[in-house]
Amino acid sequence: PALPGRTPQTGAAARAALAGRPATQPEERLAARLDEIATAATYLSGAPRIDESLVVAGRLDTGLGFAAVETPRGRLHHLVGLDRAGAIGRYLIVAPTEWSFSPEGPCATALRGAAIDAGAAAETIVRLASLYDPCVECRIEIGTPAGMTATTEETV
Repeated sequence: PALPGRTPQTGAAARAALAGRPATQPEERLAARLDEIATAATYLSGAPRIDESLVVAGRLDTGLGFAAVETPRGRLHHLVGLDRAGAIGRYLIVAPTEWSFSPEGPCATALRGAAIDAGAAAETIVRLASLYDPCVECRIEIGTPAGMTATTEETV
């Protein structure tokens, strides 16, 4: 997904920013996640009251509805369309990872222009990518300018 001219974020860092604690630096992103982990741990000690604002759902048209659920990784969107027989005819999902790792998303934006030591590039990039909390395995490929052959791959 893309929103021209914008770098949308979702997840702990975005929620911290909405609460007045911008999380633009790696250590701030990690702190935002740790804060949420601490909050989640308090829920384990008793039955938490569910925050109804974490789920938004609605009808868009006849047989077409959506839901957006705030998850630890970020907002998870679902779109469901029913056919004339009432069976699911269309189902779309947009996961937080799709926003975080899109070409104009926050991870790519953080990497662009970052000062990264060539000798530790793979490790540094893997660490940075992990701060954007991918929900699936990600492969990092580091290439060189055209005509050169050195590449490396790391998995997050």
